[in-house]
Amino acid sequence: MGSGSLAAMTVFESKYREGLTKEEGFNLVCKAICAGIFNDLGSGSNVDVCVITKVCCLACIQGRKEYLRNYQVPNHYADNSSK
Repeated sequence: MGSGSLAAMTVFESKYREGLTKEEGFNLVCKAICAGIFNDLGSGSNVDVCVITKVCCLACIQGRKEYLRNYQVPNHYADNSSK
């Protein structure tokens, strides 16, 4: 975990509960990463997600994977270089 980890851990500690579905866990992770992005100037500006399960792990070994690059871009920044 990087410089946004404290904000991300805060989301995990306040929102995690036993028995989350895959979708709920996925959304929780995205919220945690977004918290890191918005609360730390040194963090990046996009969310990449890789879902790892027992089934997916075997699929990754066989060349198939569930990796969502640039799944979210919560912090679009404008190019102000021309101003």
